[in-house]
Amino acid sequence: MPTPIKLDKNRHLHYSFYGIRRLKKEHGINMLELGDSSMLDPEIVVGLVWAGLVHEDHDLTMDAVAEMIDFGNMRYVTDKFGEEYANAQAGDMPPDPTQAPAG
Repeated sequence: MPTPIKLDKNRHLHYSFYGIRRLKKEHGINMLELGDSSMLDPEIVVGLVWAGLVHEDHDLTMDAVAEMIDFGNMRYVTDKFGEEYANAQAGDMPPDPTQAPAG
C-alpha cells in the first residue's frame, strides 16, 4: 500500500518496478544496490523520491521533486521513504508453506 506524503500537494510514495526501472534507465541510479550512506547524497535522495512518485505522475521531473525538498522537510521525506521501503519489504507475501505457523 502506498505511503502518503505531503510535499507540494498530497502524494503517495510507491516503489513499483516502473519507477525503479526509470530511475536506473534515465538517471543511472540503481535503487537495489544503494547503501545506507546514499541518503547523504542529494541526487540520490531526489531520485528515490522521484522513483516513488512517478507512478502517479509519469511527467514528473527530478527537478520538480528537488524543488519539493529542502532542509526543513528532508528528515520527514527520508522518514517517509523508510516507511514505504519497510512496508514494501513486509509486502503482502503469501505465507511460506515450508515454515510452521507462528503461535
